[in-house]
Amino acid sequence: MNPPFSIRDVVASDHQWIHALNETVVPFVNSIPLSDVERLGNMCHYFRVALLGNEPAGFLMAMPPQANYESGNFRWFVERYPRFAYVDRIVVAESARRSGTARVLYGDLERFARENGTPMIVCEVNLRPRNDVSLAFHERLGFRQVGTKESGDGTRTLTMLQKELAAG
Repeated sequence: MNPPFSIRDVVASDHQWIHALNETVVPFVNSIPLSDVERLGNMCHYFRVALLGNEPAGFLMAMPPQANYESGNFRWFVERYPRFAYVDRIVVAESARRSGTARVLYGDLERFARENGTPMIVCEVNLRPRNDVSLAFHERLGFRQVGTKESGDGTRTLTMLQKELAAG
């Protein structure tokens, strides 16, 4: 039996929780100050939280290519693809891992992207330090590697991933 998930748009009262959760998974996502949760959220066309029962279980931030985002990883995709949903970050609370939270969020993002005529979802995952859980997860979802990239500070190697969405 699947857990009772619901998904909703992020509201301002979620920002503190999102920030705290984000910081628990650094270096697999970049650390951000609390003030950047709202700033980045305003760039997103998809910024939603998954609830497991009544408790927040995870969040996903995705941006369109026209977002005014200076991330080198985001810009890598902008230089190569005209239309996409860029997953800036997805984070699942430790208590909700292996519950299907990430799969539910990605499924909702795919539905959102299709409804908006977006042909693909793109993201990056660490090869160094290696994030085997995320790599395997994205492979199961049908993402394929379209390149690699070194981080600007040289501390990480990233695999650049893409999933084309079937029309419909």
